[in-house]
Order: sequence, then C-alpha cells, then structure tokens
Amino acid sequence: MLYDIFKEVDEFFDKFDHSFEKFFNIDSKSYGFTKYNKNIRIPVTEMEEKEKEIIVNYEIPGFDKKDINIDITENQIEVYGKKRKEEGQKKNYSKFYKMMSLPSEITREGVKASYKDGILKVIMPKSGKSNKTKIDIE
Repeated sequence: MLYDIFKEVDEFFDKFDHSFEKFFNIDSKSYGFTKYNKNIRIPVTEMEEKEKEIIVNYEIPGFDKKDINIDITENQIEVYGKKRKEEGQKKNYSKFYKMMSLPSEITREGVKASYKDGILKVIMPKSGKSNKTKIDIE
C-alpha cells in the first residue's frame, strides 16, 4: 500500500482546526458569525479603503436595525448589538460585538449607515490624516 502524504496532511489540519475552534470557542459552521464565546458572536466583516472614504460591511443576519449600535471615533469603529427572543417560557439573547481600528482618520460628520438583508454597511469619510507610518529598516 502506498503512503499518502496528502491524506496525512489533511488529517493533521482537520485535527488542528478542531483544536483551534475548541480552544477559542469558534463555530466555523455558524453563518455570518464566528463565536467569541458562548454568548457573543463576531460578525464576518469586510473593510475597503478608498481615496476619500472607508467602507465597512458587517454580516449580521437576523437582527433588526433597532438592535444594532455603532460607536465611532476618529480611528476606530465599534459595532455591537443584542436581541431578545422568547419561546414560551424560554428567553434567549443573541449578542454580537466587533471593534476595529481604521487605517486612516475619519470625520464623524457625514458617516452613513444602512442595514439591508442582514448586511450593515457603514461609509465613513476620511479626514485626510493617515494612521499609517512608514518605518525604514536599518
């Protein structure tokens, strides 16, 4: 019988993924979220930096816009929310949280947010200042 190195590598990575998910309490099969812990989920996020604005999209399925909060500073965005669901005597809470540093400073005036089909889109105009510093290597 031939030794199949690829099978061994696949099995190794499957075990590694399982251990990683278990250690960090991540559910990779959860749509739109990864688990931060049992009660708080982290939305899948996509950030795009353009010349005059930064656009961030969050996958937050199953929430109403009244359940979503956005806090912004010049160089960071924090999105979080909680909803309560009652099923008979049982009460459940779904929570999410995501904080990100922004690649450039933004102007808080003119920030726009929309929520449609489970996607939160935040558009932030840049202030013209950059948080990036190029470091020369000696």
